[in-house]
Amino acid sequence: MKAEATHPPRANVQSQQREFNRFRNEFNNARPHDSLGGQTPAPCYEASNRSYDGRIPPYEYPAHYTIKRVTNAGSIRFKHRILFIANALKQNLIGLEEVDDGIWSIYLCNVLLARVDERDFIIRG
Repeated sequence: MKAEATHPPRANVQSQQREFNRFRNEFNNARPHDSLGGQTPAPCYEASNRSYDGRIPPYEYPAHYTIKRVTNAGSIRFKHRILFIANALKQNLIGLEEVDDGIWSIYLCNVLLARVDERDFIIRG
């Protein structure tokens, strides 16, 4: 699909956008999809009744967690070290929970992101 919309590349940004729009229209309204029983995606689409403003709603971490705000550089300071977490989490609060001696789980809300061992400060998935 990517190759169809980008090869050959168009002469400028505006013409490339027109090609993306053409492809999206064909993909959603003209091409039947086997996974949809031969239907196109457009009639199957149902808008969500929930709105999304791009912000994560407030979350209260358990009292025993260590809470850190991710910096604009995507990092936190932990045990006198700077750990890179993710640029995508800038300004969000994350929770750290010690799950074993020196082993910490890193959470965003209730989602386990990774673990860090304070002996080597390597973040592992």
